[in-house]
Amino acid sequence: MYKKIIFLVVLVAVVVAVLLSIVQMSGDKNKSKLSTNTNTPTNTPTNTPTPNSGASLYLDPSENTKKVGETFNVDIVLDTAGMPIDGVDVYALHYDPKILQVIDDVSNQKGIQVTTGTILPVNAANIVDQSAGTIKLGLLSTGGTNYSGKGILATVHFKALRAGTASFVFDFSPGSTVDTNAAYQGKDQLTKVTGAAYIIEK
Repeated sequence: MYKKIIFLVVLVAVVVAVLLSIVQMSGDKNKSKLSTNTNTPTNTPTNTPTPNSGASLYLDPSENTKKVGETFNVDIVLDTAGMPIDGVDVYALHYDPKILQVIDDVSNQKGIQVTTGTILPVNAANIVDQSAGTIKLGLLSTGGTNYSGKGILATVHFKALRAGTASFVFDFSPGSTVDTNAAYQGKDQLTKVTGAAYIIEK
């Protein structure tokens, strides 16, 4: 009789131990699933900041080496970054008149002028001050039109006078329409200007 009771007690203990083991294993699996779900990246879209974009003016080439007495040209390039532009003012582009001289491209007009491009065909201002070393341009689209894309705004022809480093610098403040700007319907769209530096050798 006692042997049967002992056997039953042992059997119950074994069954209970097995059940507890199964329950514990099930709990560990659920924890593992929860942990996996917590660490798995989702495809939820996030707001990624986009860089500031806008029209730009730059000089091409931006670097060069020339010798005294050589003549060469520098393009003023407009890139609208896909936006419409109906007017550009370059007020002003500075250069060193002791090192460089602007060659007059419009001999039948008084003063010194540069060659303007065709992307903005209305020439409102084209003034070179050789003593101050400044180039000022005012170029517009024809009535009711605008320009979008990348193109040559103007080409400046220089002659190297003496050895040195010749820097080209735009007057520019973002949002201002009283210095260098590229505007559409009166609002400045220009966000960046890039000058140039040329080495003039003897």
